[in-house]
Order: sequence, then structure tokens, then C-alpha cells
Amino acid sequence: MPTFAARFRSVRFKICAFGCLALWAAPASAEMNSFAHPVQAVQLFSPAAVTGTVITLQNSGGPSFLFTFVLPRDYAANKEVNIVIYLSTISASACQARFAPFELIRKRPGFAAVSSLNGLRGGNPLVNFSPEIIRTKTFALLPGGPLAGQKPGDAITLGLGRATDDENDTCASVFVHAIDIRYTIP
Repeated sequence: MPTFAARFRSVRFKICAFGCLALWAAPASAEMNSFAHPVQAVQLFSPAAVTGTVITLQNSGGPSFLFTFVLPRDYAANKEVNIVIYLSTISASACQARFAPFELIRKRPGFAAVSSLNGLRGGNPLVNFSPEIIRTKTFALLPGGPLAGQKPGDAITLGLGRATDDENDTCASVFVHAIDIRYTIP
């Protein structure tokens, strides 16, 4: 029968081995999750239109749309959320479209809704297109602004549109194929 000291060393080795393996197996970065928001479930502002499975943003009249989503229960509070829009055009040659946010409303139970673009980053609003090639435009939703923090259960309404009066917007119709919401999980 092994002595107490021998059993202790054996247990200590197993704990160290499993603990060391757990530390080595830890991911280098936080895990991500995502969900798609259906393009048919948006509020359109003329002359935008939903045709089949895409939103069509014509090249005149400032077409735009709004959509709402709720930060999921498995969202890690106060982390950046990326809203990725999949876009294309039917222009015969390379072109640009000015695609930018015009509204951001944050809603949380027990608080007043807040309308402010603070906490939303999108980089250059001009998107470069090649004919029929899908492009993505990412908007980063950051915690903060007038509503403190960012939590699971917060409702977010985002309005996006095309500034067709911008001289740099040279594309024919632009199509929104998908809306992907990407977030960090604990």
C-alpha cells in the first residue's frame, strides 16, 4: 500500500498536469458568436426596396433602412459588437457608394431610450466596389455614449443609408445581401 506522501505526490502531479494543460489550451483571444438579421425584417425609407432576398438601394433619392436587434444573453457585457453588412452592385465598372449610419437608438429596460451616434464607428463611408463582387462594410458598436455600458438584453436600432447626393457616390443600385451581428462571449 502506498504511503501518504506517495499518494500526495501522485495527486499533486495530476492537479498540476490538468491545470497546466488547461492553461496551455486557453484560446489566445476571446471567443466570438454571431447571428444573422434577416434583410426582409427592416423598415425601408423610399426609394429603398426589398426584392426577394436583398435590399435594393437605388442611386437617387437617398435610400435607407432601419433594423433592430437585441444583444443576446451570451453576449459579454461592455465588449465591442460588429455589425457586418454584405453589399454588391450591378455597375458595369468599378465604382464607389457612400454608405453611412444616420440613426442609432439604444434601449434598455428601466431606462429611457437614447438616440445618438456616439459609440458607433464605421470608418470611411465610401465603399469601393468591383462589378458583382460581394463587399463587406463593418460598423463597430462600442459601449458607452449617453446610455452607460452595453449589456445582454439591450435593444439596438441602427439606421443605414446611401448618400446618393455625394459626388463620390458613382454606383448604380447597391444591394444589401446580409446583415451579420458578431459579438464576444464570456
